[in-house]
Amino acid sequence: MRFDYLRLVVAAMMLFNLCTVWANGEQEEESFTDADPTTQPLQYWKDASLRKYFSAAPWLKDIKISGYIAQSFTVNGNKPDNFTNTYRVFDYKDRRYMFNVFQIAVSKEATEDSRWGFGTKLDLGLDPNIMASYNQYADNDAGIDEAYVSYLFPLGKGLLVKAGKMTALAGAEVAEEKDNWNISRSFLCAFSSPFTNTGVRAQYTFNEMFDLTVGAHRGWDICFQDNNSVESYEARLGMNLTEKFNVALCVMRGAEQDKNDSDQLSLLDLVATYKFTDKLTGMLNADIGMDEHAAPDGGDAYWNGLAAYLKYDWTEKFSVAARAETFHDPDGVCTGEGQTLAECTLTAQYKFRENLWGRIEYRRDSSNADVFLRGIGMSENQNTIAASLLFTF
Repeated sequence: MRFDYLRLVVAAMMLFNLCTVWANGEQEEESFTDADPTTQPLQYWKDASLRKYFSAAPWLKDIKISGYIAQSFTVNGNKPDNFTNTYRVFDYKDRRYMFNVFQIAVSKEATEDSRWGFGTKLDLGLDPNIMASYNQYADNDAGIDEAYVSYLFPLGKGLLVKAGKMTALAGAEVAEEKDNWNISRSFLCAFSSPFTNTGVRAQYTFNEMFDLTVGAHRGWDICFQDNNSVESYEARLGMNLTEKFNVALCVMRGAEQDKNDSDQLSLLDLVATYKFTDKLTGMLNADIGMDEHAAPDGGDAYWNGLAAYLKYDWTEKFSVAARAETFHDPDGVCTGEGQTLAECTLTAQYKFRENLWGRIEYRRDSSNADVFLRGIGMSENQNTIAASLLFTF
């Protein structure tokens, strides 16, 4: 099914305006919700519609609903003949408008007062094609990003268990642009770790400093149909070492090759964040990976990468983010070509209002091999300029 993106944007804007107008008409009873009718019209509309049931079913008030729209346009200085930006995931089109995603998210947190919870994200647009699970809905412009149920067991301080399709534990960046600092995604995000996992996950928070998550899942970006018959495993240790410094260490291991239950893929992922000042934040993402007998010569394939980030908030509305990265894939198991990739990215962001902001980005990619399309030929580098518009409601 293909969507008329322009009509979808217009419909979303109409929905936003209708919800806002309706919500503003209810402001004499604002005490029933903490949602801002201007920036959170869907949440305000939900609370207003269900408020008469809050006394009988208090958990209804805990349900969160929100929307998100992202669209972008990228220009590649190489002018590739097929209008495709090499090694890009969510910004892969050159000189073409991209309606990236229209997302509706509904969730409820599991708490001591209401132990059941759930989360779901429905996506429409081009991004779902990139995130499509194995043999699932590719080129349909629609997909389910997350769909899980959760329960908070009364063990110690509370053991949170989730089952279903969830965002992967590894990585500094996620599929949703609004939750990243840049328009484009890093090579580590694109090639070194999965976007989603489907399985069971348990999380326990020991204290304010440490939390541990362990889980079993069907594999990398695999949902209904598996590519083999064994599960994979994951573990993540979160460490809030100080108010300014936190670290997350994630390990993933399991058989990921098609129709192969024995050869194991292992990934060690580190994400560290440090807040230098109220305005300056730094982040580091490092990966080491190995896939048994996946190299072209039949040996074990290895890869590693490092991405460093800085973000400075000049004002409440204007910020700048920079990313520098190197990705070493000597066996070509991740990118299809034995090479070392590097990129540097600079992104400026301006918030026109709290839930509407625009971004402009310059990025330079390079490799020690001729892998980037240039016209009808190849090149060792590519330079792109991109713009995006993000809207949450």
